[in-house]
Amino acid sequence: MIHSRKWLMLLLFPGLTGFIFFWVYPVLSGIYISMTSYLDGGKFVFLHNYIKLFENKVFIKALLNTFTITFIGVALIMVSSFIIAYYIYEIFKLRRLLKVVLLPLAVATVAISFVWETLFNVNGNINKLLTDVLGLSAINWQSGAWAFVPILLLYIWRYIGINIIVFVAALNTIPSEMSQVFLLDSKSNLKRIYYVIIPSVIPQAIFAFFISLMYCLWLSQDIFTLWKDYPPEQLYLLQHFITNSFRKLNYENAAAASTVLIVIVGVILALLRKLERRYDIQ
Repeated sequence: MIHSRKWLMLLLFPGLTGFIFFWVYPVLSGIYISMTSYLDGGKFVFLHNYIKLFENKVFIKALLNTFTITFIGVALIMVSSFIIAYYIYEIFKLRRLLKVVLLPLAVATVAISFVWETLFNVNGNINKLLTDVLGLSAINWQSGAWAFVPILLLYIWRYIGINIIVFVAALNTIPSEMSQVFLLDSKSNLKRIYYVIIPSVIPQAIFAFFISLMYCLWLSQDIFTLWKDYPPEQLYLLQHFITNSFRKLNYENAAAASTVLIVIVGVILALLRKLERRYDIQ
């Protein structure tokens, strides 16, 4: 028993060492830097940087944009992926789609950005469809309120496949007898979805929600690829604020904003964990 524990610790040592030095230490170091003043030679100022941060209108704008795009994006991808997964589960012929739903993940970001620029440019294919076929006015997808649309469509198209796989796997675990008995009693498919299917897939939905949230937080990379250093005001996210602060050598500002992001993600993870315990997810 002791011998096996030694081997276990030996096997864990490389990964644990890397985790401590490349994850734990940078996070703790960043939290410390966020409470110091770089211009005053690293003087400890406690929460002064955070007070200044929340007085910064650019930071507040970035924070609100991050909340908005994350809420809308995750809600859309969760609902749409569940609907598609449900029809794939119900209609046997549609199960062939499972072979291709993950293909967008294999496409390079540069290639995707080229296609998206072609589609959503001022003179792109989408505007040609609106003006030439539908007789509508062209839309400026590059800025303004419509700037959300291309990036949200990119997010859903690229990452919806993972959620579909998760939901289809969850639906396959539901006993068919349960659904059949419920249909005999109520004869309402909508009630079957609400009372039988949705409660049965909640554990997997929590996992899909977490994955969707993480990918949505990575959208800043796609936004940078499409709009470079100057994204539309509506797409200026917290990650852009952190990057710009770092480039301006405002390290304490970048560290404070990073810490705020870590706290927000940590709170969400804690809530998901609490929800897991409620449904006794193992």
